[in-house]
Amino acid sequence: MFVLYKLILFTYLRDRKESLFSLLCERIYCHTLFNVVEESVNKVRAFYENLRNFAAMFKNMILYKKSIQIFNSKMRFIITIFALFMAVADINSQEVMKANVDFNVWPKGELNTAYAKYFIGNSYLAPLGGENGLVNVTFEPRCRNNWHIHHKSVQVLICVAGHGWYVEEGKEPMAMHPGSVVVIPAEVKHWHGAAKDSWFQHLTYMTKVEEGATNEWLEPVVDEEYDKLPASSALNGMSGMK
Repeated sequence: MFVLYKLILFTYLRDRKESLFSLLCERIYCHTLFNVVEESVNKVRAFYENLRNFAAMFKNMILYKKSIQIFNSKMRFIITIFALFMAVADINSQEVMKANVDFNVWPKGELNTAYAKYFIGNSYLAPLGGENGLVNVTFEPRCRNNWHIHHKSVQVLICVAGHGWYVEEGKEPMAMHPGSVVVIPAEVKHWHGAAKDSWFQHLTYMTKVEEGATNEWLEPVVDEEYDKLPASSALNGMSGMK
């Protein structure tokens, strides 16, 4: 009886062991299969995410390109409007500058070609006659003559229109308005010319001219020096030596 019981128990345990082994193998297989499927799903999910990110980036690139095109188009429009505005402003500025000189009152004269090499910008001469050789000199805006010296003669300047400058070496610049008069002694280094935003006319003649009188033309008045002077809008109230 004991032997039979032992045989039955052995058989049961053998079958049970095989069942447990089979179950263990099934579980290992299922777990492995689950891991493989999960990994595949993760890869598919990552691929989908990358694809979606790429699509979003591509969309952003298209939107960026369109925004750049719109920006460039608007900038071209703004630049065009600004250029037109500046052109109109420049024309108006030129008209305003010309308005302060009436060439019907004081003639502009002919372009000063004989002494052009001693001027920066264009000047014009209108001889008015007389014993002292009275001349009306017209300067366009920013025009000025070089530093120069009158030897053995005195020059007189009388501003009749516009705004300009008389500058004597070693002294402060003198603003000239209609009615301003400057008497320039002999042997004094100086220059005179228009304000940067105004035409300028002055009468000039020589007096106390001695024998052997000459003009000595010197260096030009460079922009760095000239641009330190204020515009005509700042000249009101400035007269005499400052």
